[in-house]
Amino acid sequence: MLKSLKLFILLMFTSQFLKGQGSLIGLVVDSTEAPLAFVQIYDKTRGKLAETGLDGYFRLELGTGSYDLIFNHPEFENYQIAYLSREGKFDTISIKLIPKPQRLDAVKISTKWKDPGPKIMRQAIDKRNYWESRMPN
Repeated sequence: MLKSLKLFILLMFTSQFLKGQGSLIGLVVDSTEAPLAFVQIYDKTRGKLAETGLDGYFRLELGTGSYDLIFNHPEFENYQIAYLSREGKFDTISIKLIPKPQRLDAVKISTKWKDPGPKIMRQAIDKRNYWESRMPN
């Protein structure tokens, strides 16, 4: 009896807490299906809502209404979706972010190091006669 009373009270408080809210649970991955950590999730009008965890998952508890969600990561293109949250609505979503193209300026490679091999070989060739005369027969 006491157990069922506790369960009833817990359900009553939970339903009051969730009243007027919906939930969006999701996963953010890159183009190789690897989870992305620290992807920031914004709404255009409300600002930052959440951030993905180390495993790429996120959970948004949203009030009823429409949201323009933007998924932002410095190394990937932004991804934007429109989402309509309703009371008691629980949705799941999977987002795949596309990497930003890498741009590199022209690179000039120069060095002051010079290969000593050719110089040593020229010196050995120049002393060829000297070393030949010193060899015992």
